[in-house]
Amino acid sequence: MGADATVVSLSEIVGWQQPLAPQQLEQRLTRFLDRLGGTLQYKGIIPGHIKMVAACDGDPERFLFLSMTTIDRVDRKPSAAWSAESASALASVRLDINVLVFGHEKSFVTERVSMGIRQDVLQKEGAAPVNG
Repeated sequence: MGADATVVSLSEIVGWQQPLAPQQLEQRLTRFLDRLGGTLQYKGIIPGHIKMVAACDGDPERFLFLSMTTIDRVDRKPSAAWSAESASALASVRLDINVLVFGHEKSFVTERVSMGIRQDVLQKEGAAPVNG
């Protein structure tokens, strides 16, 4: 494992033709981090961290924070507005993703993040996020 840290930070706006329930999106984001963490892990740990915020445009009080530092554990902290029973389905969100990891090239980490957004969040093999 290399001594230099690789940092990838990006912000993407992602959307769906059929809006998703907040719980459904939370499942997709958790799967995304699980897979990304599995790719970046070293001997069962993430040598660094992965952080993400999913935020609703137009409602700064409605967001979900996710964090991963060890394999098989994604910490989730939803805002009260995100978890509310009356929370409406989401047509789009802004994802702010920060990955700090040792032992991987930036191009590899960036590709894995982009691929995970396409496959796990958007659930489209050929789709690409729209830059915000």
